[in-house]
Amino acid sequence: MSADDPEQLPMAAGSSPFRIKGVAYLGHAEYADAFVPGGSAAVTESFRDPCLRAFFGQRFLAASWYDALPMVPVWYASANLLRQNPTDFLKTRARHQALRDIRTVYRFILKFVSAEAVALRVPHVVQRYFDFGTVESSVVGRGLVRAALHGVPTFLVPWLRTVSETYLEVALELAGVTFAQLRRLPVVSSGEAHGLPVASVGLELQLDPSAG
Repeated sequence: MSADDPEQLPMAAGSSPFRIKGVAYLGHAEYADAFVPGGSAAVTESFRDPCLRAFFGQRFLAASWYDALPMVPVWYASANLLRQNPTDFLKTRARHQALRDIRTVYRFILKFVSAEAVALRVPHVVQRYFDFGTVESSVVGRGLVRAALHGVPTFLVPWLRTVSETYLEVALELAGVTFAQLRRLPVVSSGEAHGLPVASVGLELQLDPSAG
């Protein structure tokens, strides 16, 4: 992807083997219909690429799997129609879906008794949205949790990093955690999968202020 052309997918929309659950695209449509002028239809019509227009013109089912790569152009297109900074838009959009999901289908997260338990579990919950990649999370010091998602297409890294960090922040907030400092770890290239470059995306979360 070029920053000047988010529609430039490494594979035609709908054809990549890296997939995401339809609930994520339904979340896009719900948010766009509520906040974007003209709704999700306007976002779809804004694409120059007919493959993207066809992809977003289909009916999405919550539990079915769909190409994940179009998440990037729909992110930029939505932000553009709202005249918002893309990162600011994505944080707001991800927070909206995280609040809904964690209060409903993933409400079990809120039953964990410690901040560390929440932080350890959330990366695995985020990975449930995808059919690719592996997750690891562990406590590496007093109140310090490290987590990483491996096998992420580099094309998706900016989107997935912001979404997963926002999801984690919302989960901790809803669980009543009062202190959390997040630090991004460097993105590490890990070769290729299905012909596309992939990487590992990680973070560290400090949950004990006395150990920082």
